Amino acid sequence: MSPLQHILLSTLVTIAVCLSAVSAYSVGPNPSATKTSTQQGPEVSRRSTFFLPIAVLTASLGTDNNANALDIDGFMNSELQKDSAKSDQGMSADEALCRFGQASPETGNACLRAGMTTERKGKPVDAFGKIDRGDYVRCKSFWVDGPSGKLEKQWKCQ
Repeated sequence: MSPLQHILLSTLVTIAVCLSAVSAYSVGPNPSATKTSTQQGPEVSRRSTFFLPIAVLTASLGTDNNANALDIDGFMNSELQKDSAKSDQGMSADEALCRFGQASPETGNACLRAGMTTERKGKPVDAFGKIDRGDYVRCKSFWVDGPSGKLEKQWKCQ
């Protein structure tokens, strides 16, 4: 079947389907029209006659031959090949432990062997499991006489 015959056949089928849909849609009494004894069969409303050419045009443009269809199998195979190429690169055991392991000395050593940073993004704990809490200093409080004659508490840190 030639492409022209295919387009003509699909257009005819589309027109038949649209006509049957429009006639089924427009069956019923038209409240604006007056009933006479000569009126028989379904009545066509202005809405259905307005949408009929739009429906036929849309349906006929939407049909096309199979040569222009999407090649879904080819697309899926190309995406799978891209993914398999990425997964073939893989990562070493030390990289995997550094990225996904629980913070511990072994994980920190694995990060050092893999040449990766031991800091974790957005987390206060590094790969070794150490928390940065600042410098540890020991402070002692003492009391002194204030300018108003009251005792004030002060701190001496070492």
